Amino acid sequence: MEANLSLPRVEFPSHNDFFRVEVALTKKDVPMRIWMESKESKAQWECVVKDFKEHLGKGVTHHLPSNVILTSLQDGLSSMDHDVEEEMEVDGCDVDLTESQDGHLNLELNLKAFRSLEVKYDFDMKPMKIEKVDILEAKIRDLEEDKIPAFLFVSSTEAVNQDEDIVWDEESSSNEDFFELSEDMTELRLESTRRVSFSAGG
Repeated sequence: MEANLSLPRVEFPSHNDFFRVEVALTKKDVPMRIWMESKESKAQWECVVKDFKEHLGKGVTHHLPSNVILTSLQDGLSSMDHDVEEEMEVDGCDVDLTESQDGHLNLELNLKAFRSLEVKYDFDMKPMKIEKVDILEAKIRDLEEDKIPAFLFVSSTEAVNQDEDIVWDEESSSNEDFFELSEDMTELRLESTRRVSFSAGG
């Protein structure tokens, strides 16, 4: 199976923790593997889906096509990921994660269509055995995902002589976690507390 969807920071309505979520597929919609990792504890769970009918909620008699279920699940998960640049609006699709027995989690997918049709799918997320190396890899993933881009943009439209300071335009932008410009805009302080003065010749 290959990862078809990978989300680094999903927050479910009924859970306080953040989760890394991955949906892996074969060439078809099934079999499908749902994998989750707690951002806090680094615990991991998985569910291998071979037939969506086996995951119908209790009392549900209607069944939707596999591609509809898969697309709805992916859209629902993506809408709850905090790293998605644009907010997603998903109508008629609710995804949640609840506690179950023996360390299991239950991933719930509720779909509504045409006001009268409501279908629920339950995916039993089974806890996985975690080794020390798995925890280390999880922490490395956190570090890679939490990298903040460093950027600085300043401009000057005023000509100066070689022995004069550059007069920067008032508008500027930068990542304040890395850069800090002095009030007179002649000095740049880096995150490491080193200071860099800059000038330019004509």
